[in-house]
Amino acid sequence: QKEDVTLLLTPRVHSGIQRALEWPWLRIIGYVYMLSFVYVVYTLFPLLLNISLSWMRDALTDFPFWVILMLTFTVGVFAFLLPPVPGLVVYVFGGLVVAGSCPPQGTTQGFWTGATINIVLCFLLKLTACAIQQKFIGGLLGKFTAVRQIVGVHKVQVRCIESILRQTGWTVGKVAILCGGPDWPTSVGAGIVGLSVWQCELGTLPIIFFVAPCCLSGSFYLKKGTSEFWTRSASLMVMLSLGITVFLCAISAWAIQSELESKYLELTRPLPQNVELEWLEYRDGETSKRCRIDWDRVPRLVRSMYLGGACLQLLVVQLLYWCYSSVFGTFQVQDDISNLAWTGDPETLPPGSIVVLTTQGI
Repeated sequence: QKEDVTLLLTPRVHSGIQRALEWPWLRIIGYVYMLSFVYVVYTLFPLLLNISLSWMRDALTDFPFWVILMLTFTVGVFAFLLPPVPGLVVYVFGGLVVAGSCPPQGTTQGFWTGATINIVLCFLLKLTACAIQQKFIGGLLGKFTAVRQIVGVHKVQVRCIESILRQTGWTVGKVAILCGGPDWPTSVGAGIVGLSVWQCELGTLPIIFFVAPCCLSGSFYLKKGTSEFWTRSASLMVMLSLGITVFLCAISAWAIQSELESKYLELTRPLPQNVELEWLEYRDGETSKRCRIDWDRVPRLVRSMYLGGACLQLLVVQLLYWCYSSVFGTFQVQDDISNLAWTGDPETLPPGSIVVLTTQGI
């Protein structure tokens, strides 16, 4: 019979704390550093992209229209090849540049002609970028066993998505994943598992229903100073695009779950071509168990610095989440580059610089 022990908390909470103390805290804190860095990059990159595209939009005003189309297409494809770039920014940029420079400039005919051309241009841009990501980036990365292991092509979740995307023609799940999934991971992942480029391009064709509202939102921003109708129309197009994305994500989740339930035995059965990946995963798991360093064995000074840095990273992430506009301000791709203010008070360091320096210093 165990002796009674006086606890500061209830037995249930006390047992939960004791279990938490046994967690692999070195690995958990390492994930905190990694995820915090990824969050900071994905938060700051769109702002820098907006500034770059706004500057480019201003620099392209004196070029011939056909040159503007070529440069917009090239810049858009290059932007899509960068993982942190959201497609919405590229489409809005195209709407601002093409609709505003299509001859005859300053007329209703030129505006709507440019807006229509931009929709077709961005649609072709999206298909081209997906093909390059899948064939060249994903196809090359798929040759490395380490990359395939990191992606987890042998795991049930990835095999379930692969099974849906291997279906020929148009299916609800295939279209939802290709059109609603994140641009870079979806296309590159399709190339890593060796899917057909033509079939994936076919499944991506309905993306036009997402591209069109995004492009029109950029075009409508050109006329936001003329009346409230255009400003509200631009906001409506953005909301429509986001609504389509949420709808496609919900359909994707439903399709993946349905595929797993209908083909459970097939998708959970180990495949001969994945034997090496299964072995590598088992080997890494056993190696991590043998080479595990417990939190208690780490010197107290090192633990304090490691944990303090992680707490500071979390504070930076919370600051960016709750006070982003106060730290960095706001700048959209449709804003005038001449109104950009890189710093606030010249005598003080801008809050955004403090955040960046803190994150990189840690």
